Amino acid sequence: MTSPDILRLPNLYAQSRAGAVPASRPIVPFRYYAPDGVECPAAPPTPSPRTCSGVHRATGGRQEALAIPLAAEWTPEPVRGDERMEAARRHPTYTMMDLPQPLTDWFASRGWHPRRHQLDMLREARAGRHALLVATTGAGKTLAGFLPTLAELIEAPTEGLHTLYVSPLKALAVDIQRNLVTPLDEMGVDIRVETRTGDTPSDRKARQRVKPPQILLTTPESLSLLLSYPDSVTMFAGLKTIVVDEVHAFATGKRGDLLSLCMARLQRISPALRRVALSATIADPDGYRAWLAPDGDIGEVALVQGEAGADPDITILLPEDRVPWSGHSGRYAAQQVMAEIEAHDTSIIFCNTRSLAELIFQDLWKAGELDPDIFRPGALDVLAQHVMALACAAPFDQAALLDEIRSALPYSALDDATFDRVLHFISDGGYSLKAYDRFKRLTQDPDGLWRVSHPRFVTQHRLNAGIIVEATMLNVRFKNGRHLGKVEEGFAAQLSPGDTFFFAGLSCEVQSIDTEDLIVRASSKPARIPTYGGSRMPLSTNLATRVRHFLAEPEQWHRFPPDVRDWLEFQAKRSALPRPGQLLVETFPREGRHYMVAYSFEGWNAHQSLGMLVTRRMEAVGLKPLGFVANDYALACYGLEKITDPAALFSPDILEHEFVDWVQQSHLLKRAFREVAVIGGLVERQHPGKRKTGRQVTFSTDLIYDVLRKYEPTHLLLQAAWDDARARMTDVGRLAHLLDRAADTMLHVDLDRITPLAVPVLTLIGREKVSTGSADDALLIEAEALAAEAMRID
Repeated sequence: MTSPDILRLPNLYAQSRAGAVPASRPIVPFRYYAPDGVECPAAPPTPSPRTCSGVHRATGGRQEALAIPLAAEWTPEPVRGDERMEAARRHPTYTMMDLPQPLTDWFASRGWHPRRHQLDMLREARAGRHALLVATTGAGKTLAGFLPTLAELIEAPTEGLHTLYVSPLKALAVDIQRNLVTPLDEMGVDIRVETRTGDTPSDRKARQRVKPPQILLTTPESLSLLLSYPDSVTMFAGLKTIVVDEVHAFATGKRGDLLSLCMARLQRISPALRRVALSATIADPDGYRAWLAPDGDIGEVALVQGEAGADPDITILLPEDRVPWSGHSGRYAAQQVMAEIEAHDTSIIFCNTRSLAELIFQDLWKAGELDPDIFRPGALDVLAQHVMALACAAPFDQAALLDEIRSALPYSALDDATFDRVLHFISDGGYSLKAYDRFKRLTQDPDGLWRVSHPRFVTQHRLNAGIIVEATMLNVRFKNGRHLGKVEEGFAAQLSPGDTFFFAGLSCEVQSIDTEDLIVRASSKPARIPTYGGSRMPLSTNLATRVRHFLAEPEQWHRFPPDVRDWLEFQAKRSALPRPGQLLVETFPREGRHYMVAYSFEGWNAHQSLGMLVTRRMEAVGLKPLGFVANDYALACYGLEKITDPAALFSPDILEHEFVDWVQQSHLLKRAFREVAVIGGLVERQHPGKRKTGRQVTFSTDLIYDVLRKYEPTHLLLQAAWDDARARMTDVGRLAHLLDRAADTMLHVDLDRITPLAVPVLTLIGREKVSTGSADDALLIEAEALAAEAMRID
């Protein structure tokens, strides 16, 4: 038959399995699609209540029957006629009428239709395939993940756990429960949905193990605890599906390592288990498919792509007044921002680093550029915790467990020797600690099975299991016992007796610090304000690349405010602007000091690490460094001697010598060891009825760390701590790339004074110690002086 452009079907469905369609239920017209030149099979059959056929869709390599509303038309691609019928059988397309009646009624009552990717997830589920769904925020990812489950439970109700949903946040699990329970109540179907997190009452937790709901919402840590019980095999034996929401928040970190190990155990308990992952934004879908798949085979995981959402409408506010050369606070544009807020009903305002991202958001969106996620080998401390959890459930055979663990992608390359080290660490703590019974948690039977050596270790594991290590807090109190609140240990570590800080409405002077408390007294001295460091967002690789291109393309400068254009033009006249891929290094004297500013655009984190390394190298060659400062775009080092050969300070071998020495001598390795010791079970935070303070945990881990460094430097947890420290070393890979680039592309410009591009980073000198208003004023005066010197025309 010739293919009509559009063939309107007269025989629209008018019946449901229950009889006539209620008058309130809309009847949606459908169209028949077949592009010119595509030969289609016989005319569509009369629609039945189940299939509601009415559209034939030809797509690449297959032909499918599909019913779609007018608003969702698309043009199919041609296929070869020989393959059509077999392809259609293998890859059927689902419509809303393939859903059970309660679900179709629920959709129709709202005038909704399932989106294509939601029905595609139903298709993959009925084919028994694992699936990764990538869809934009607000596209119905969660419903897509649960739609197959709801359809199966409505069509064939069963008792016991059917679907496990894993969320990165407890609050998200609670929110999903609420969003599921409401439509289930409206449909009148009996499907129990419950959460299990650290906030779940103990009696409900006990009941869930005996009589679990059909859908259980949890977190990786709670799932690991469930697997530590002997009855976990019974609980999960009938599990059909595991849904991992926001998979990008898991896969590349330690929580992802734990979850992948848990999924390997669940797959062993329930071999037919289907894995589903949901995400809004990922750069490497195949990497996540490999992470999700049993044995890392991406061919087992279908990739389902959601439809693109509406194009965002983003406006960049160009300031009318002079733009400061440093600060990034945005206060200079406050009046304009306020005017925009008053002119609109709803406004979202991005500032600081996010505002810089918005400048190139549209281009990045069009190009589909995202910084790739880095998949690293699984953490050894997480593996030790998981092995202990499984031992708490039942004795295990070493070879069988190793095969199971290797089916999880992060541990697919785990060798026998390393696994032996993990087991022996759990069984005796290592060579230096084997004399202490408290570290002998596992023992091996004569028949070769490993089992927990004493029931108390089972209790201790369940009390202390988890991947998230909380920041240490100290109580702030007066000597008479009055409690004011808590501050982070990191802030307290910066204080000495006599220092003052503002807290609980008071100026507090430090008297003493012990393992649990920061003892203070009221004071009238000027005070600092406690700050919570959090984590600093690294500068995106793609963003840094675009900024370098902007600087190197004067024809683009017309897009900038006049002050920015003037700033760049003065820089080009005074010195140079770095070209893409080039490292510009400026050296100049100022007020008895010699400065070196390197414009690498690698982000604050990387520059902090590089500053430590470069100043160490400066010390080694006799340049007498005094310090360094950094921002997202530049690193400035200063000392008492003139720097004549910057290339020697940026030699790649700095990562082989200064880097190793710095890490071993810094507190970073100790801090990393503290966390791996807690995760690996070497140090316990909780005991029945008692919890150790952060200072007590720190004292214990620091003591063990010093012993192991001295007597057993190859200990498993020291290796794990070193791996963690390198990962935190603020973009070590970017540092290596920068140093390699410096060797080939460095442009050294020796000057007699500061340049405009150097002003923002040099204004940071001394800022960390500011504690009084007069000091703030002095900094402002210094910034104005720097700017005036940089812009002076001789």
